[in-house]
This record gives sequence, structure tokens and C-alpha cells, in this order.
Amino acid sequence: MITNLKLINMCKERGIEELVHFTNATNLPSILDQGLLSREYLDYYFIDYSYNDSYRMDSVKNSVSLSVTSPNYKMFYKLRCANPNTHWAIILLNAIDVLKLDCAFCYTNAANSYITNIPIDDRKTTRAFESMFMDELFGNKRSDIGLELYETTDPQAEILVMETIPVSAIDFIVFDSYRILNQYKPIIEARGISCSVDLGYYRPRRDYEYWR
Repeated sequence: MITNLKLINMCKERGIEELVHFTNATNLPSILDQGLLSREYLDYYFIDYSYNDSYRMDSVKNSVSLSVTSPNYKMFYKLRCANPNTHWAIILLNAIDVLKLDCAFCYTNAANSYITNIPIDDRKTTRAFESMFMDELFGNKRSDIGLELYETTDPQAEILVMETIPVSAIDFIVFDSYRILNQYKPIIEARGISCSVDLGYYRPRRDYEYWR
């Protein structure tokens, strides 16, 4: 098992500041009240929520899925196309605060068989964390793509957090519409959290052509 201190140092060395979670904006009141909860917890306590993935093919329903620095744009784009009337919020979380919790690391989409075949405890190691930043993956080289140290090699890499992520870990919430921003701004700012419209988070990562 990786120690939190070692993980935090590795995170700082890479300059990773934000972990990212996108959600249906209607979930914000619950999140701002109770934190980010796993699907298993939400279902067990009959907490009403709108889910992104009805199947959770990663089979880790006791976790919250995050990306590093930017959203998993491939999944996000697919969901937005499938749900054109849904309004979304992108939650930016303090990386150090989150990595103090129980985390598993997936170098590609957590539902990919490459990942599901790895025992969950083996995904909580130094090697698993480092694998998210491997020099080459699926024929794509970081040096060719021009990635920063704080960017995962695969834009679909995920961190699965096995604990509730507290509201105190939320640094910022981003919207793509001023109308939706203004709708939720009062309850967000009441928790001392900043929010804004920033379309950059709703666009593909600049290396999208490598991952078609």
C-alpha cells in the first residue's frame, strides 16, 4: 500500500494541484451538504441523485471517480451528447486533500479490462500511481504528445476514491452557462467556494487526435 506522505510528495513533484469530477448540476445541493459520496453509499441510504453511468462497468461502486487536472473529455462529451438537456458542473478538488484519502489509480478508463483485471489493492501502490504517467501507452508517447508533468498519459486515466470526499476539499466549481452558474451560485458561495463559467474545461484536451 502506498503511504499518503509519499503519494503527496509525488503529487507535489508533478505539480498536480487539481483533481476533477463532473456531475449533473442538480446534484450540487447534496454534494455541498454531504460531500462527494460513492454510488454504493447513495443507494444504501436512499439518497436521491442523478448518475452519469447507469452501469458502473468498473465494478467499484464504493468509490468516487476523479480525473487529474482536466476532465475525462471522451466520457464527458459522450454524456453531454446523450443528454443534451442536462446541465453540468465541473468540480475542482484540492489534490493534496483528496490524496490523503484511500485511493486507487487507473492508468486508463477504470472500466477497461486492462484495469478491472488488476486487483484493487494492487491499484493502490506507488507503481499504480506512476503508471498513470508512463512514457508510452497504447503506442502514444508523452514526448510526442507534449504533455506536462501534471497531465496523465491517457486522458481517461482515473483515480477511484474509496471514501467520502469532504466539502472542504472543493476548491472551485465551473459551469458552461451563466444562467446555471447564477442558479447555483448562492449555495456554492454560502460554503465559501468560488465558481465561474470556464468553457476551457468543457473542451477536449489538446492531444485528442492521438486518442480517437
